[in-house]
Amino acid sequence: MKLNNQKITNTAGLDTITVNKGGVLIIDGSGCVDNITHQRAAIYNNGEVTLNGGSYTRSGEAENTTDDSGNNSYYNILNHGVMEINAGVSVTSTGHFSSLVANGYYDYNNSADPRKGYVSTVGQANPSLTINGGTFDGGLNSVKNDDGATLVIEDGTFANNTQHVIFNVNEATINGGEFGNTGNSTAVLYNRKYDDGNDKGQLTVNGGKFVATETSKVLMVYDNNTETVINGGTFSENTSVATFIPEASTLVDDGTGNFTLGINEKTCVAAIGNKGYTSLEEAVTKANAGDFITLI
Repeated sequence: MKLNNQKITNTAGLDTITVNKGGVLIIDGSGCVDNITHQRAAIYNNGEVTLNGGSYTRSGEAENTTDDSGNNSYYNILNHGVMEINAGVSVTSTGHFSSLVANGYYDYNNSADPRKGYVSTVGQANPSLTINGGTFDGGLNSVKNDDGATLVIEDGTFANNTQHVIFNVNEATINGGEFGNTGNSTAVLYNRKYDDGNDKGQLTVNGGKFVATETSKVLMVYDNNTETVINGGTFSENTSVATFIPEASTLVDDGTGNFTLGINEKTCVAAIGNKGYTSLEEAVTKANAGDFITLI
């Protein structure tokens, strides 16, 4: 499908583009896919979709706060299938109530509503989203990786001024890209696990640039049950990974250049210490609460 510089919008009450399970859609070229209806998306995918171009918007977004939908709010893109987003794609929203891109299920076991839960005849058991490029700006969260879903980000530019740039509860891997927040956004990266059997709380960062405002965090880890691994990247003002300490950890200077590390049970700290660690990976794996480390 070629957009040919045209604008596509929806009929009231419908998603602009729906791809059913078993269907395949490839979108190329410049143009706009818009939606103007409450609780409907520019693209709702249960099949296989590749986006090579185009702008994906919800020009009817009406809410002003995170607590009120304004009777017209929703995701720009809802993925319950397999989706690939490439360079040349733009996804934007002025809203603060709904996430910009939702990958996976809001309530996995809700078999009565396939827009929220997994229904085998409608969606796929484990939705996957790969982002190789593009720009993503706005929403409650810019990208929400929800129940049962897998997210891989290779590149792209991501921004948020409301809550989080990347929100993960299942499996997410970030290999590259630029991520930043503005305004009252609380964190660039947020990782959490729910104890419902459909969320693993696994976040791995291998690369990318992550810049937080002075009043927010680069990374927030909700509890000790998550698995957060930082293998690479630059964090706020190009701080190296060796000096990046996640939100849930603390460092106390002993006055001699060493620091006592306070760490939650499963919150990984990216630091190479004085205990003979030979690599960042080893330090992340073996560091324990109370260890003395030297930042380099």
